[in-house]
Amino acid sequence: MQARDQGADSGYFGYQEAVALRAADAIGPEIDSASFELDRFERDGDDVLKVSGRWFGIRGRRFMRPTLTMRVDGAKHRLLADLEHKPWAAEDGEDWVASFSPAPSPGEAEEIEL
Repeated sequence: MQARDQGADSGYFGYQEAVALRAADAIGPEIDSASFELDRFERDGDDVLKVSGRWFGIRGRRFMRPTLTMRVDGAKHRLLADLEHKPWAAEDGEDWVASFSPAPSPGEAEEIEL
């Protein structure tokens, strides 16, 4: 995955190194063909995290409500995507945005998975 820093401030120290957003899918080993190109990962207000980018290799796949799993300062957090942006409507190579709440308190991001 390629991540580009657009000056976003997520409030999670080390997030650029920790962002290893991977498509977590019950399909199994064939998931290797799906990938996500991250454009932004930032806080939007006090308790919302916003992720934007593009999915590739998802044509013909069933896309469910995304979950963002984070380990921040040793604590694991699972956030479901808010329904505002219709995050299940991903199109191959097109802009995609999802918001997740409630966001954990800022800290040292050790692992982030989409």
